[in-house]
Amino acid sequence: MYSIVEPDPVAQEQIAALPGDALRYLAGVLDLIEVEPWAGGSKPDGNMRVMPFENVGS
Repeated sequence: MYSIVEPDPVAQEQIAALPGDALRYLAGVLDLIEVEPWAGGSKPDGNMRVMPFENVGS
């Protein structure tokens, strides 16, 4: 079972600084993580995945 946690203050600042158009893509990534937590490219140095979404639509 998952629990809902608030992002840490640094992440909150970074999210707040995103342009409005990027929030839609961030929401999509967060939805994907909720359904498939280990989706995305592996990061060999740690137990996390990377899902870059910059330059979308350009």
